[in-house]
Amino acid sequence: MYTVEANLGDCGHAFDWLTRTVSGGRLSFRKADHLAEQAAPGGDGVLAFLGPGPMSAPNAGLRMGGIFMPTPLTFQEPKPGQIFRSYLESVAYSIKANLDNIFEVTGRRASSLCLGGSMSKSDVVTGALADVLEIPVFRSRDSQVSAMGAAAATWVSAGEAASLEEGVTMQEPNFDEFLPEPLRSAEYLDHYHRWLDMFHTLTPRE
Repeated sequence: MYTVEANLGDCGHAFDWLTRTVSGGRLSFRKADHLAEQAAPGGDGVLAFLGPGPMSAPNAGLRMGGIFMPTPLTFQEPKPGQIFRSYLESVAYSIKANLDNIFEVTGRRASSLCLGGSMSKSDVVTGALADVLEIPVFRSRDSQVSAMGAAAATWVSAGEAASLEEGVTMQEPNFDEFLPEPLRSAEYLDHYHRWLDMFHTLTPRE
């Protein structure tokens, strides 16, 4: 028996920094996500590299990154929503790339994805994930999934549950389902490969 893991790193901190920097600390997570939702998929060419990338975080090391946009700006000045969306989509792209790496090891594709944690509160991340991965995404209505897992383990230790599975069932978890939309999935495939190409331009293959 073995475990295969891929780790994106601290996605939430990067988005918090980006939101504070772009808005001068005036926007909440929810408002920044709402602005991102109003931007077109692909962020009109804006690309973000603020941590999440096509490889597991422990192996990524320090690399060059930033926010990249089409120039000259006289043709298009990116709005905050486009910049926010570019980062949120980069999280979805990173998950896809890391799942592809897991597939190379296991030979098995995921048929669905369960999502939790602070970044799961983003409708843009969740919707983009369903379209980018082309599989259903189930988002926990309680984002504090680590605490819920710890509670389930505690119930097992206290003898209140016979197994972790039973401990989780006792919590009666609720999920919202996000389904892929074929036309957006096809559009996102182009955006994803453009993001990968830019990553390899910034980080030459070893």
